[in-house]
Amino acid sequence: MDKNAIVVNRLIDRYGYYAYWVKLNKSMRCECVNPSTKEPDKECKHCLGTGYYITVRRLFLASREGKEYESDRAQSFAVTPKIMYTKGFVEFDKDDIIIDSESVYTVYTFQHIRGKEGNLSYTKVIAPDLKLNRAQFLKLFKELINEHLPNRR
Repeated sequence: MDKNAIVVNRLIDRYGYYAYWVKLNKSMRCECVNPSTKEPDKECKHCLGTGYYITVRRLFLASREGKEYESDRAQSFAVTPKIMYTKGFVEFDKDDIIIDSESVYTVYTFQHIRGKEGNLSYTKVIAPDLKLNRAQFLKLFKELINEHLPNRR
């Protein structure tokens, strides 16, 4: 593994934390989508208002604020995006959602970084703030998670 890959993996080990990854299954529209307007129900717990079936996973990652030149290269964002790193290969898709505590981000782009030997070392994600209503999305997400977590009595 090259030095950069080793450093990034150590940073993930040291500063990493768990977040949630909402993977959108864009090949399957949710039942809540209105057939005439093609708009999803913004209060649907099955798709969290995205209009697509979803899969929710926990993800161990480290993050930092993007630098100005990184955002300019990716796209002209209104706010500086988050740069996130996960170990190994993670199969993100554009528009997947990452929930980091009370912040919500949309995957804009990602790169699978290989070490010197060609092994997948880590995945880098550039993710600006979510465009949807964040408060509504988080409310639905918390309700969904609480319904599926085992009782902790």
